[in-house]
Amino acid sequence: MIKHRDNMASFTKEEIEEFIAEGSSPAFDPVCSDDEEDVAEKDNFNGWVDDDESEEFKSLFCSKKFQSIKALIAHDKEVFGFDLKAVVEAVANTDIAYIQLINFIRGTAKSWSTTDEEHNSALLENIKSLEHDILNNKSFLDEKNMIPQLEDDALLFLYEDEFSGFSGMDDN
Repeated sequence: MIKHRDNMASFTKEEIEEFIAEGSSPAFDPVCSDDEEDVAEKDNFNGWVDDDESEEFKSLFCSKKFQSIKALIAHDKEVFGFDLKAVVEAVANTDIAYIQLINFIRGTAKSWSTTDEEHNSALLENIKSLEHDILNNKSFLDEKNMIPQLEDDALLFLYEDEFSGFSGMDDN
């Protein structure tokens, strides 16, 4: 019969002799505490929060937030005519370029005097002009665009996971 202990010193001389006679060895479970509750608590992962579950992705052009990158991309494409996936695919082939692109877009959009309700022709024209500038001039490639425009911007951390090779972003 295998006996479990949290340290080798807790086995008695008789138990060790019994192991030797049987040709077996004790099961040693190293832990930091002798308290069984602590061990059970350490093995219980129910209280852990998956970072991905709590992430929200803010639209590039309005204050709406989404639970997934796909929903954000669909919204910005449908409402503003801006296809982030296509733009990233065209110009942001590294994580640095991607970060600069996102910060450039957010910084530029911040400077426009409009509200979320004003999805008017002037706003849409600004977005088209911005997209043209990005695709043709690559003006976003500037060290100053490494400074985040939005605190804890979940979109900045997605290049490797979502945009590099566009894994997980296919329309299928």
